Amino acid sequence: MKKGVFAILLLVFFMKVVSSGSVGITPVYFKEFFEPGLERTYTFEVSSLERTDLKIYATGDLAEYVTLSESLIEGRGKFDVTIKLPGYIEKPGTHTVFIGAIEHEKKIEGQTMIGGIAAVQARIDILVPYPGVYLEHTFNIKDINEGEKTEMELKLDNLGTEGISIRASLKIYDKNETKIILSKNLEEMFLKTKESKKIKEYLDTENFTPGEYFGILTLGYRGKTDKSTKHFRVGEFFIEITDYSYLFERGRINPFLIEIESKWNSKIQGVYAEVAITDEGKFLQQFQTLATSLAPWEKKNLTGYIETTELETKRYTASIKIFYENSSTNKLVAIYVKNPPEKEIFFYIVLGIVLIVALIAIVSLIIKTRKLKYENKK
Repeated sequence: MKKGVFAILLLVFFMKVVSSGSVGITPVYFKEFFEPGLERTYTFEVSSLERTDLKIYATGDLAEYVTLSESLIEGRGKFDVTIKLPGYIEKPGTHTVFIGAIEHEKKIEGQTMIGGIAAVQARIDILVPYPGVYLEHTFNIKDINEGEKTEMELKLDNLGTEGISIRASLKIYDKNETKIILSKNLEEMFLKTKESKKIKEYLDTENFTPGEYFGILTLGYRGKTDKSTKHFRVGEFFIEITDYSYLFERGRINPFLIEIESKWNSKIQGVYAEVAITDEGKFLQQFQTLATSLAPWEKKNLTGYIETTELETKRYTASIKIFYENSSTNKLVAIYVKNPPEKEIFFYIVLGIVLIVALIAIVSLIIKTRKLKYENKK
């Protein structure tokens, strides 16, 4: 009975935990630049899969300037959020207001349901400009496969109170950062205060060989220089064998792990390994792993099993072959079979002695018992 009650409580708890992700809100993000007395109204929609009451709230360092059209919504609905900013905010930078919905206590037929479990938040960022010149940027170069062009992405945000002219240049180096492979100057740009700009440029990387590269972006403006470095890769359709098991115990079935790594910037399907064990050219055994797939640049272990019961303690050769989409990778490696650890052998010896002593004691006891019975009969 207790087990049944416990199972029911566990089920209820589990269902409640799962439902903690059942509250949703959309949209999830807005951004505004500060202006004295700025007033904006945003419309949000919230929903609950369990159709419970949702309490709507606002929090954050500017929450005092927020007005909500609704404070409680049943199951699903829309509401407006109005922000009316003051004439001045002293601290520059990003100020965040969180708009949230949380499950609320609800009474059904005299019972109070547990509330406040599931919750979700959206975000409104108010950016207060910095005095003078202030530029922020993000920079990215995408990984590609051999023979493809890569894309550079640059985002500029003028968060200062003054407009600025910006000069940008890009240099791509080899992985040792010693040789320039590509150099490019971007057109000079002018950003007004509170203005943002996104730039996308395709780079001529079709003749780049597979490997790692570094892009260094330099921004010059108002006597200042900002630099950013981004690492990117050019993929080769190849799976590398990076590691493998090489030491196995005699007299048991041992797992044989093979670590592989994709060098390709796309998914590779149908990846599996075949391993053949030989001794001075003589075939002994072979096994195959289950098939899997590799995400771009992913590392993963393939697992097979080697039987060492009939093998001697010595060195053997293993031929590891990885198959994938009409291609393969081979590696010939040395593996070793050894005796179990001395502690384990000692344990089995002691166990054997104990069993023999116990058997002798049992036999002696049986003999004495029979002898005693025989003497009693006489």
